[in-house]
Amino acid sequence: MKKLLIISAFYRPYISWAEVAIENRLSDFEKWYNITIITSLLDKKLLKKQKLNTVKIIRLWFWNSFDKFLFPFLSMFFILRNKFDIYMAVLETFAGLGLALSCFFSRNVYKKSILNIQSWTVDDLSWFSRLILKFIHIKIKYIVAISNSLSDRAKRFWAKKIGIIPNGVDLSKFSYDKKIEKKDFISIWRLHKIKWFDKLFIVWKKLLDKGYNYKLTIIWDWVIKNDLKKQVNNLWLKNNIIFLGFLEYNEIVNKLQKSKYFILNSQKEGLWNVFIEALACGCIPIWPHVWGIPDIITNWENWFLYESWNLEKLVNILVDIENNNINVRYLKRSIEKFSWNKITQDYLNLFDKVINENV
Repeated sequence: MKKLLIISAFYRPYISWAEVAIENRLSDFEKWYNITIITSLLDKKLLKKQKLNTVKIIRLWFWNSFDKFLFPFLSMFFILRNKFDIYMAVLETFAGLGLALSCFFSRNVYKKSILNIQSWTVDDLSWFSRLILKFIHIKIKYIVAISNSLSDRAKRFWAKKIGIIPNGVDLSKFSYDKKIEKKDFISIWRLHKIKWFDKLFIVWKKLLDKGYNYKLTIIWDWVIKNDLKKQVNNLWLKNNIIFLGFLEYNEIVNKLQKSKYFILNSQKEGLWNVFIEALACGCIPIWPHVWGIPDIITNWENWFLYESWNLEKLVNILVDIENNNINVRYLKRSIEKFSWNKITQDYLNLFDKVINENV
């Protein structure tokens, strides 16, 4: 079997949605490849070498919490000392830099290199950080973006061979058809400033003043920001805004199944799984027209879309939402292209292409 190396600065138990998207496909990849994952140790209690099924996990380390900053160099030394048929880095940050450095020193690594890009935060970085990102995009041969917006950004960083393979979900795990009488809203994300939760709370206050007693449940995978909680209290929204904190995946799916609407008032989005999962659970989306979100659209007339800065339009959408019957057939059709089977096959086709070009 051919050998696949996955370079990921973070892996379980320190893992984000980006790494989860790749992890979910390992069971399919390992049918065709011997897989090794290199990641940073971060905690001495973790095993430096581990095996999950047939997948080897190697945690590179030097100084605990500094391991993520040293990961580009630790991973570079590992890559240059070991031969694989495919080298794939997850995210255009620490892992991407490690692979780019390896490609700089080894033409053989370059010819077999793939970078999976998912980050939206890079546009706010300094000129020096952007220079490093340009180096990463130039030095790695194949760039795989999860959305058209990220593909366009890769072109601005002078990447040449760019493909689009979105993150997918196992649609068989979700129940699409449901009957819900309550007007419950749900939002799932980190309490990050660009998610504009503070502005969403202002919208909820305006709705309450108009007599609309909507409930919004927020699930997040980060520590709660006290200023947001304080804002909710100051706006007298304690009975309308419910913070649930971190939940296990199955619990999140259960909450999505019981909610009628999924809302996220964000400035920037790559194209994360939670959007697709919400649709797979039959949630009606209320989303801003930003970045990767338009990739999901199949029929503009059947979506509640708005500009994230236009709070008055969002208020009007929510006030009149029950009078607008969205066609669920279009919603269901929108997520079919994000099925695990299709996404996995797209990756396997890419791996075959890389190998065949280097025979």
